[in-house]
Amino acid sequence: MPSTLRCKTPAWVEVAISFLLLVQQCVAQNTLVEVKRKYVTANHILDYHNIVDAFGHVSIRNPEDNSTFIMAKGMASALVANDSDLAHYYVSDAYPVRPQDFGRSRSERFIHSEILKRFSGVNSCVHAHTTAVLPYATSDVPFLPVYHIVGYLGLDIPLWDIVPLYNLTDVQDNLVTQPRFGASLAETFGGNGTFPEHVFVLMKQHGFTTCAATIEDAIHQAVYAKDAALAETGQVELRQAYHGAGVECSGGVERLSPEQVEGTKKFLARSGRQTQWELWARQVEVDPLYQNNI
Repeated sequence: MPSTLRCKTPAWVEVAISFLLLVQQCVAQNTLVEVKRKYVTANHILDYHNIVDAFGHVSIRNPEDNSTFIMAKGMASALVANDSDLAHYYVSDAYPVRPQDFGRSRSERFIHSEILKRFSGVNSCVHAHTTAVLPYATSDVPFLPVYHIVGYLGLDIPLWDIVPLYNLTDVQDNLVTQPRFGASLAETFGGNGTFPEHVFVLMKQHGFTTCAATIEDAIHQAVYAKDAALAETGQVELRQAYHGAGVECSGGVERLSPEQVEGTKKFLARSGRQTQWELWARQVEVDPLYQNNI
């Protein structure tokens, strides 16, 4: 029987392979560092625009391992600054990944884990209790897209209510502190698989959650939700002032048409969010309150 011939890999090939693996590892590490730095900036932007205060949070899926995600620990977004301020959690159950991730975890991290688990195309979520938006989460007044930049809201924004989910042993504090609460919220976004039907959901007597494929888009949606609420509330107040002065106004709240909603979505998808992200990032970069040491 002929002997088996073995071809020895040339030394230069082994060196080349080792070098390529090292380069790949360095690129991955640089990518994660870049993502974490951008994540810290996102926290600062949310605070700068008064979308969050000491409460509210943003998440981002780990680019090195999409079965995990990154969130700041239980601290105000304005004060997030260092790598030690960030924790990694499993998408499957929001359980901490590393030993240093235990302690001071966000109690509502299940909002993020369940949305990321349900929609593979979602990579970032924002949850907030923005003052301008709260009236629409605490009343039966519909929240509507009233100008072109907020078409992403859609014409039928879901309102999620946690109360029907409570059992006799639950503390009824309106917080999403269990996977089943987060799963119900995620389901309210509609659809399955890659991306949700809605990217913005009001949470009754609580606030809102928005999600997106990128952290830039998630921040865009959170910031402009505040502007949308202010614009609609201003329109209502202006109409009331006119009526009080004896001036007649026809119709109800002016909003985008279905065609305009679709058109503005396409415009924003085409133009991207880079312009405002560059502005917002620079604003927080030069503000001494915000430190980014990643």
